[in-house]
Amino acid sequence: MRKLHLITIIFILLATIWLQFFVKGWKQDRIIDWDTMIYYSYLPATFIHNDITFEFTKTDIEKYSRRFWAIRSPGGGLVVKMSMGMAFIYSPFFFIAHSVAQPLDYEADGYSVPYQMAIAFGAILYFAIGLFLLAKLLRKYFSPLTVSVTLLLVALGTNLWYYTAIEPGMTHVYNFTFFILYILTLDSWLKSPKVKLSIGLGLLCGIISLIRPSNTLIGLLFLLWGISSWDGFKERIRLLLRRWDRLLIVALFAIAVWMPQIIYWKVQTGQLFYYTYEEQGFFFANPHIIDGLFSFRKGWFIYTPSMLFAVAGIFYLPRYIKGVTLGISVFLVLNVYIIFSWWSWWYGGSFGARPMIDSYGILAIPLAAMIEQMLGMRKWIKISAISIMLVLFLHGVFQTFQYYYGSIHWDSMTKEAYFLSFGRIKQHPELPLFLKKTDSDRAIKGEYVDVPQVKGLKVLVECDLETVNSDSTAYKTSLDGVEWGNPYWRYKDDFKSGKYSFYTGKENNTGFNAFVVVKPNHFYLIEVWKKGRS
Repeated sequence: MRKLHLITIIFILLATIWLQFFVKGWKQDRIIDWDTMIYYSYLPATFIHNDITFEFTKTDIEKYSRRFWAIRSPGGGLVVKMSMGMAFIYSPFFFIAHSVAQPLDYEADGYSVPYQMAIAFGAILYFAIGLFLLAKLLRKYFSPLTVSVTLLLVALGTNLWYYTAIEPGMTHVYNFTFFILYILTLDSWLKSPKVKLSIGLGLLCGIISLIRPSNTLIGLLFLLWGISSWDGFKERIRLLLRRWDRLLIVALFAIAVWMPQIIYWKVQTGQLFYYTYEEQGFFFANPHIIDGLFSFRKGWFIYTPSMLFAVAGIFYLPRYIKGVTLGISVFLVLNVYIIFSWWSWWYGGSFGARPMIDSYGILAIPLAAMIEQMLGMRKWIKISAISIMLVLFLHGVFQTFQYYYGSIHWDSMTKEAYFLSFGRIKQHPELPLFLKKTDSDRAIKGEYVDVPQVKGLKVLVECDLETVNSDSTAYKTSLDGVEWGNPYWRYKDDFKSGKYSFYTGKENNTGFNAFVVVKPNHFYLIEVWKKGRS
């Protein structure tokens, strides 16, 4: 049983590697994409194009607009929307890929297969480190069985698995690991604030906040970790005042991590600190906490139900660990408040409440307390508890595949859509009927309304191409994701634009049908059929 956590971690890592090779995101150019592409763009700009100002993108807008999304600042310089914290983390993997790309006959452009694979495997490395650190933390207080069950639930039974294996370039698995390392380092520092621990804490505070500035909240644990009484809090303040020199070291090294970003902003914008998100911001007076926790669109407890046990476990924490209940509780409440005060509380196209993933290492502590408590109860309660945990574990794994295959929509789920998809891995053909999309332009202003939509269903053919090239077979894509290839569509003709405009020719039979939704469960069916000569 002493090595049970090692067996568990090996199983988790093998499952994650299998999922990465099952998806093969590097072959589909899906690793360095969307947000990851923005985080990453500092590296090819600096080390391949030798231009951190991004002015090179103006020389060939068509070529570079796919990869580089820098925005123009009021001062005239181009800046990257996301801070450069993730670029620091990617850099070792980038340099490894850059050194082998050409010898392996790939383009050394920063985006070919070696670069994509390097980022993917880098995430697994951080995942492995995080799991070992979490096991080290939990083994101090809990039984081997509890530690292993907690590792399985957190690693595979939540959306952490998806963002490690399928979208590994996102920030979450890295901050998951950094949060755990921060807790371990802080715990040691509070017992003995040595210089090397102060340096480590400063570097951790710097990189955690540079990756995601709102995660600066973790610094609150300096005041609250290990505190269980008012007298303890006063003693903590005295400790921090007495060891001001060590706090200064922490602050200086945190600032040192931020210095490249500050210099970059100063050069490009003329300002030491520049808010790159422009009109996007927080609405602290109108947080969407209930939606963020319980809505079918992105509710944390809907798509990560095992975390209900983590929250419940806070009440049992004092039985197993002294002095962490207050810190974890205050951090959780404030973190939820900040995360769901963001204008896009659903965080765009994503699986579940993804910003919460960063703190899963901290929440694993009360989750373990809850598991330990249940396993120590009567036999029938223990069996029931294990059964519930197994169901939650399998449910989390299943939902990962649901999201990958589109059965769970990235930003428009509703209760009706959720239960229509329940138990299905592949997308239900009628799913588009029950989706609701929020108007992002109005949400930025704090106005949350759904977009009126005309939704199609079972569209046999659609095309938004202007020209069907005679050298290739045109394909049409239905709304349920089915691609239709037809060798008869080999023409070179221009035809009218439009989502449902397509050229059929005289020979082939054509069918088209769509539902026009008036309101949920009320719709018109429109069908158009054309009989060809053949």
